[in-house]
Amino acid sequence: MSTAQHSIVPLSTLAHAAMEATDYSPDGRAVIVRSDAGGICDISVHALDRLDRTVVPDAPSTSIALIFPDGDEDVTAEAQELDTLGHAQRAIGGAWDTVIARGGVRFSIYSQHGWLDEPETDPMENGRLDRLIADFAGPAGRFAGHFDPALADSAAAQWIDLLRSRLAHGPAPVPPASLSLQAGSVRDAVIVWAIGEEGCDRLAPGERFVPPMTAPNPVRIDAAFAALSDRVGEPDTVHALASASYLAWWSGYPRLASHLYYRARSTRQRSRLATLVWTALMRGIVPHWMR
Repeated sequence: MSTAQHSIVPLSTLAHAAMEATDYSPDGRAVIVRSDAGGICDISVHALDRLDRTVVPDAPSTSIALIFPDGDEDVTAEAQELDTLGHAQRAIGGAWDTVIARGGVRFSIYSQHGWLDEPETDPMENGRLDRLIADFAGPAGRFAGHFDPALADSAAAQWIDLLRSRLAHGPAPVPPASLSLQAGSVRDAVIVWAIGEEGCDRLAPGERFVPPMTAPNPVRIDAAFAALSDRVGEPDTVHALASASYLAWWSGYPRLASHLYYRARSTRQRSRLATLVWTALMRGIVPHWMR
């Protein structure tokens, strides 16, 4: 960043404040976040296609202009326009940085030398993060009411079969709508399979889930990500996003876990699992195998 003042508030914190200011639906908007020695002091939200000089504060300040693209939209022109507007802030002794905040977690910073990608802050490389953000994009399906508990055992067994097929053969058919993740036992089945090992990847009836002490198999995690991303657009979208967020947290990918939490919040549906993941992220809690 261009000034030492920016280190007061991490970029991820600024982005989270921007996400909250847009009610977790920031796509196609620019959010100007001002900070001072005490932290964030002002946030304003603007339509990306209707920018004018009113977005620039009148008094000197430290400002970050966060641009949230709509999907894979190219926002280079808008970023350059915003940065040009920021010249006025720099001219009066303030600081201004323009940042593309894809998914609220993937940052590219604009400078006179061009775009600078923020270095990876976790083991997931930026290109893979971009792909997974795109895979989980899309609207949530319309809430379909309560799931019949009598179907949970069958749905869980079918999910395991589907995941095993993906593990062995690659792409598989999209999970049918009948395989709802609304039931906690079905979500548990997917999560236990994804982080477990052969022979220890299913819960017996009445068995309590004890998280493993070993690192997850990335191939299993990827198979689960692929299957869960296929649920986006179905009535259980929020549960697919929450389950994927948990798996991202468990795998040591906090940026992806945060993005999927934001996506879950954007559905306007409740998820205790998503809230649990966010609490772990905010408190710096890591999985057992990483301790």
